[in-house]
Amino acid sequence: MIATAKLLPSFNDAASPASREELIQHARAICKVMLAEQITTADDPRLVGGFTKVGLTTPTATRIEGLLAALEFLPRVDTALRAQIEAAAKRGVEFLLRAQIKSGPFAGGMPAVMPGLLSPVVKAQVLESEVRIDYVQHALCAWLRYENMFLRDGGKRRPN
Repeated sequence: MIATAKLLPSFNDAASPASREELIQHARAICKVMLAEQITTADDPRLVGGFTKVGLTTPTATRIEGLLAALEFLPRVDTALRAQIEAAAKRGVEFLLRAQIKSGPFAGGMPAVMPGLLSPVVKAQVLESEVRIDYVQHALCAWLRYENMFLRDGGKRRPN
């Protein structure tokens, strides 16, 4: 969706086998699938806003990046979908903020999984203290895109 947002401003129907509307329709379908995957209620409230039942952070960050990119090109008439995306992005950003490491040698880092949520099965595969550049990069990109769309200028700036 990030690529679609970059492509559409200079899109030429004749240069592609797909039309502009087909690209937008495809993005709508992807958005709806992603929105259906987001956890909006959970026994453990730390999971709310994430996109996996075990609290993985990068799947949430990448989906938020894509959903926010879609707001750049989805038509204004898609009011219901746009509102769903905005609400999902807010929940996802809050999830990522809760997951960020607050203290210790990894302070400021983004772990692979929300701290305290690892099950014994997942612990063998991923550690809470594991911080990789891609975990941090995707979270930062999601936060920056969200800030640019909704928090700058006192929240008055809205996506196109």
